[in-house]
Amino acid sequence: MKSLRVFISFIAISVIATSAAHGAANRTWVSHTGKDSNACTVASPCLTFAGAYAKTNAGGEIDALDAGDFGPLDINKAITVDGGNSQLATIYQQVSAWYGIFVNAGPNDTVTLRNLSIHGTWPAPTNTGTAGIGVQTAQTVHIEHCVVTGFVTGISIFPSSALNLHVDDTIARDNSVNMQLENNIIASISNSHFSGNMNAWGIDIAGSNTQATISNTVANGNSDGLIISNASAPASTAYVVNSVFSNSSDYGVVAIGAGATVTLSNVSLFNNTNGGVSIVGGATVNSFGNNANTGSGTPTGSIPLQ
Repeated sequence: MKSLRVFISFIAISVIATSAAHGAANRTWVSHTGKDSNACTVASPCLTFAGAYAKTNAGGEIDALDAGDFGPLDINKAITVDGGNSQLATIYQQVSAWYGIFVNAGPNDTVTLRNLSIHGTWPAPTNTGTAGIGVQTAQTVHIEHCVVTGFVTGISIFPSSALNLHVDDTIARDNSVNMQLENNIIASISNSHFSGNMNAWGIDIAGSNTQATISNTVANGNSDGLIISNASAPASTAYVVNSVFSNSSDYGVVAIGAGATVTLSNVSLFNNTNGGVSIVGGATVNSFGNNANTGSGTPTGSIPLQ
């Protein structure tokens, strides 16, 4: 028994020594006065998210100690990045960067982005495909209390396999497309704002096999507030509750293609130039009869919005 205890103690010491040697920790910190050569502790923080990321264990967390620009970040493991309750952390797009944050993690990984302000250079972006947040692979992505502005696409979700997406209390504004969801996504979007883009869409649900639930959300001042298009099976659907689509230069809600279905409940469609709803190519828009549709343009005839 004594030999077993000695052996276990030796293994524990070896693990601790290995972790220390690699400088990895479950929680790390960044500061505008830090250095990436530091250990990324509270007392000795790193300067950039990328510097702290390299020293953070999978499943760990990076936190900002103060306000600063902490640079773009590529994520390929489970992690939480938190800019602080006052949204201290800012990411400005750099000349060589296509994304503010790019997520290409494992199929079982959860990534959380919280309290971040991500800025591009729109209306003259460095790269025509830029996005504030780009997601290709993960099991689950949480975007909480973030602001994304100045990109071709503010939030771009284009998974190569099934993905769960949760967007809460987030603003995407003054991007060419404020948020785009492509294939194979189960999305929950709540308490968020998508505004200030008269050239394209507030929320764009493209591709197939995406189910989005949108609640307590505003899309204002876009070309179309919400557009859902389905090019192929399986179909994509959107359920919209307690939300506002207003001041669009085209329509509040657009549904295109036989597979596209939108269901509206307690939705307000105000002052959209061409009308509240456009139904194209055999798409379906369902109304619970408790929606408001005012302003210029003709309301849809097939689904009277009360």
